[in-house]
Amino acid sequence: MKTNETLKLLDDKDFLDKIYHFSYHRCNTSFEAEDLCSDIILAVISAIHKQERIENFYAFVWTIAHRVYADFYGCDGIDATSIGGYKSVFASNIYGKHIDKHFHCGHNLSHDPKLLMVLRAIGGIAIDDLSESEKEIAAKALDCGYLRKNGNIVEPKIIVIDRKNAMDFYNLSFDFSNDMGTVIEQIAAELSVFMKTHIPEHLMNEYPIYTGLIAGVRILAKAIEECINEGLLVEPENKVGAEGVLMIVEK
Repeated sequence: MKTNETLKLLDDKDFLDKIYHFSYHRCNTSFEAEDLCSDIILAVISAIHKQERIENFYAFVWTIAHRVYADFYGCDGIDATSIGGYKSVFASNIYGKHIDKHFHCGHNLSHDPKLLMVLRAIGGIAIDDLSESEKEIAAKALDCGYLRKNGNIVEPKIIVIDRKNAMDFYNLSFDFSNDMGTVIEQIAAELSVFMKTHIPEHLMNEYPIYTGLIAGVRILAKAIEECINEGLLVEPENKVGAEGVLMIVEK
């Protein structure tokens, strides 16, 4: 099948429904699924333009879809009020190629024994003070990286911050933003050339979506891989652990 024939299939509703079905079953919200669909379609268009002929269009597309999904990183957050002795609690977790998801948007923190145990363990709690059923929950929280053991004490292994100190934590990343102007201009210039080359003219008005997907999703994934290659980041030993999990509490 020639490239012009394969491009016509991208306007086929049944085919696009299959792409959405693939995305929806790998995401937790319709918004995430729509973003992933757009990223997959863009990757397919880009790949098609690089080769003259596609022998098996569907196998070709699903191969790209799985590759795009592997490069996808997301961050889901949940809120709760008047829970575990705290006025408010916010928890978020990053997930992607090297980190599996702990929870998704809409997850009910009050129905999650392991996260509730994290709240109890803030400041440390003696294992001997836990009931047998609570010890089982604490053990599961240890296994998934929520808690760590310090002698006879269990305490949060994930980052837990008092809300009044939250901005001090976020300010740590602002130092990386001071010299980003030059890098951003370079990326914008390269994206402009890419979009004009690969995006159909009738879709050019959707450039904010494409820019967000390429810069916000693909570049992040590639940057993480490059940092691992350079030794600046270390790949987690377990895909489900403390990495990428943040909790902010307010008394």
